[in-house]
Amino acid sequence: MLDTKYKAASKPATADISQMIAYAQAKRCQEAILIYPVPLAEPLNIKVGTIQIRTLTFSLTGDLEQAGYRFLQDLLETCEPIVPKI
Repeated sequence: MLDTKYKAASKPATADISQMIAYAQAKRCQEAILIYPVPLAEPLNIKVGTIQIRTLTFSLTGDLEQAGYRFLQDLLETCEPIVPKI
């Protein structure tokens, strides 16, 4: 499950984490990723119950196509253990 936040922050707000937990529980997801437009000073990688919550960045500055490729690469690396290889 992915949730995009359009705000610059040094770390995820407690409300953002709580919201993501609720979404993940409602959809029965075990992996949840909060996406921010700038790198966080304190990235998140925690497990709450059975839900793994992480943060990633999708930069909105510069070339958006390149930012998209970087985000996709980071997402695939983050999800590598849970994505079956074909």
